[in-house]
Parts: sequence; C-alpha cells; structure tokens
Amino acid sequence: IINSSKPGDTILDCFMGSGTTCVAAKELGREYIGFELQPEYFEIAKDRIEGCMSIPGVDLVESEKPHMESQLKLF
Repeated sequence: IINSSKPGDTILDCFMGSGTTCVAAKELGREYIGFELQPEYFEIAKDRIEGCMSIPGVDLVESEKPHMESQLKLF
C-alpha cells in the first residue's frame, strides 16, 4: 500500500477476507473499498474494521442485492 498509493488514494480489495488490507489502508490514510462474499469472513472483517471506526470517513454498508450474500464498502 505504501509503495503503490498516496494518502487519500482509494484501495480496492475484491477479495477482502478478514479485512487486513482495509485496516492497513485506514492506518496509512487511504480510502478503501472491499468486497467479501463469504459470510464468515465478512463478519470477521466487519468486526476488525469497526475497530477503525474512530477514523473519519469509514462507513460500513451491506448489500441488499439478492445475488450477493454480503458486500462491504468503505468510503
């Protein structure tokens, strides 16, 4: 993240897993968009990301689209 982006850039993670990239992006002053289809990993990522919620600009949104089990977007 440090080598390929600048503070304020947006990081896209299409396979978010446990949310490690999001946490790192927020700690480094980047915006973040992440997607996770597996409900177990979505919950893990959600819990970890909520730990970063004191950082301005972090919002969690779950998709209501029927073809997607879970989606996490952070802006």
